[in-house]
Amino acid sequence: MSSATDFLYEETCRVPVLSDPSKTLSLVLTVPPAVHADHFTHGLGPATNRLAVLLHGLGSHKNFGFNPGLASALSREYGLYTARFDFRGCGDSSKCGKDGRTIDEDVEDLDSVVEYFQSGGHRGIKLAVELICAHSRGVVVMFNWTLQRQQRGKPLVYTLINCCGRFDGKGMQKRVERNHPDYKEKGGYYLSGYVEGKYRDVWIPTTEVMSTSAQDMNKLKGLDKMVQVLNIYGSEDEVIPPEDKYMYHEVLGQRSDLSIIEQAGHNFYGLTVCDNLESTEYTLGDGTVTINGTTYPLHRRRKVIDYTGEFRERVLQWLSPQQSCERFYRNTLYIDAHTPRWVEVEGIANFRDLGGWCVGATKRVRPRLMFRCANPTNVTAKGRKTLEELNIRAIFDLRSAEEREEYGHLELAHATNFHIPAFDSNLSPSQATSHYLYLLTCWSTYLQVYKDVLATGTGAFRTIFEYLRDNPACPILFHCTAGKDRTGVVGMLLLLLAGVDPWIIAREYELTTIGLRPDHEHIRAKFYTALEKMSDTRVKQQLFETVARGRENFSVHEDGFRNLISSRYEALRATIEWVDEKYGGVERYLREEVGIEDLELVRAQIVENMAVQG
Repeated sequence: MSSATDFLYEETCRVPVLSDPSKTLSLVLTVPPAVHADHFTHGLGPATNRLAVLLHGLGSHKNFGFNPGLASALSREYGLYTARFDFRGCGDSSKCGKDGRTIDEDVEDLDSVVEYFQSGGHRGIKLAVELICAHSRGVVVMFNWTLQRQQRGKPLVYTLINCCGRFDGKGMQKRVERNHPDYKEKGGYYLSGYVEGKYRDVWIPTTEVMSTSAQDMNKLKGLDKMVQVLNIYGSEDEVIPPEDKYMYHEVLGQRSDLSIIEQAGHNFYGLTVCDNLESTEYTLGDGTVTINGTTYPLHRRRKVIDYTGEFRERVLQWLSPQQSCERFYRNTLYIDAHTPRWVEVEGIANFRDLGGWCVGATKRVRPRLMFRCANPTNVTAKGRKTLEELNIRAIFDLRSAEEREEYGHLELAHATNFHIPAFDSNLSPSQATSHYLYLLTCWSTYLQVYKDVLATGTGAFRTIFEYLRDNPACPILFHCTAGKDRTGVVGMLLLLLAGVDPWIIAREYELTTIGLRPDHEHIRAKFYTALEKMSDTRVKQQLFETVARGRENFSVHEDGFRNLISSRYEALRATIEWVDEKYGGVERYLREEVGIEDLELVRAQIVENMAVQG
């Protein structure tokens, strides 16, 4: 496998400021290596059309500290485009105004970058912002920008990383007064900052100090509850008061996680210089220092322990599919105080309510109207009673005739069972492994399967949407075998029509990762049996090689099975993008491909005002 440095693709560009295009922001864009190299053979994250934005702090610049390494890691591991830029008055960007670098101006700079990429400013590719990671002063900018977007009803970025951010702005004023007691009389003070290619003394006017000092992040209590935040600090931060990290964590509540890197300072470096070759407290090596038997990387110029690698690993771990899914699951267990999202129906896995998701600021998808699940035919008597209590009136079975014949189907009193195969033939993951090469291979190849579902499932979708249109307040249940792929596409179409944010839709789909766990061993047994029944060794080996795609040590039994039962967020985001690209959006798809004309009536049946509490 090639090293990380073999796959570093970066481009520089200048982004015009929205209010004054004559002013521009200097930006470096790290391109996912998988855009240029085969991600299978090189162990790279599949390329996406999503963007991470990195924000620097006071007196800093786009290439300071952990930014370049984090940008490379995000692009390499998760296939994200990653943009890091200089705010006005910093680095190589245009100069700021007479009031210095104000928070409002910084917010506009961030908005300019976001709009530039979302509108296809980079080579015509529209990139959706997935993540913002900000350091120090940049954290205040990130949160202010997010709150402004929320107030204006614009799409949010739901994943934010706070690196050593200041909570109480007054702390900034106290710090300046302590270091520059005469700054008010002089109208400002000088700070060493990186501007136009080198560090120099930069004048910080009093107005800039006041802009930062006026910030009180208690306003984050009103932040959208779906936003997830990682607060990551060094235990020895010499700039930000230690209580600030706990204040962020307290105000943000369960939507945030707090991670503290021991012995690290504000920039995730150690504070003790280690340059004495004769020291008895540590031993210096080639780019390392060993203390009490533990070896740490040493910053070659500063001669201090470099904790940026540990910082980077913690960020990558927090962003991992496993942790992201668990966070979303934990934060969405209840639709409201009295309505759990997951319903325990004995004998049926992956049973949950598709309702409750917000549509703008005043509406939501109607709860207790649309349910999704895995194969329901093993439901017990107790489970049947639960279904009756949910008042299910229609069951939509998306499985093939072969699956339905093998497993049977659910008959429920007062409910009509509609058999509406989403595929022309049997493509059950537990029965026809050879037909599911894409599902065995990687999340990135799931798109091929979902394209087929969208192409062949139009009749099935029309039946579901027409039923919802014509039968108001009649709860439905839709399912396939695992309640994952065909069911996931139906859920996607319903939520897109309702107007739910794509990030939430894809995270909802990913919940099947958790919901399907009770069936994992059953699916595994069926999968292994299917492999064992392949008597032709040559065909079997060809299958394994096709799925492996050149990956060393790839096991179809283990790695392939994990892919088969996965429900990766990225797979459905790619599918949503495909619907937009191929069909011009969900409404055109439903009108022109599925044949539903009165979409507003369908939407009216599945969306309700927030004031209506079930």
